[in-house]
Amino acid sequence: MSYVSPASSVNTRNFIVHAVSDFFGNRKARRARLQSVHALNNLDPMALKDIAISRSEIQSVVYNVS
Repeated sequence: MSYVSPASSVNTRNFIVHAVSDFFGNRKARRARLQSVHALNNLDPMALKDIAISRSEIQSVVYNVS
């Protein structure tokens, strides 16, 4: 049987809390990006022209890819 110091268990707990928080935060951000792409794809060509993007640029605009 090995002994785990209290400081070690606190660090492990913090790591797990942050990992889970990051996972759900990233999941939430990904969901928002997918919804943005979907919404922009549903716009008509004139609306896209008004906001100065073409249909082929939607992914780049949402994901900020140059």
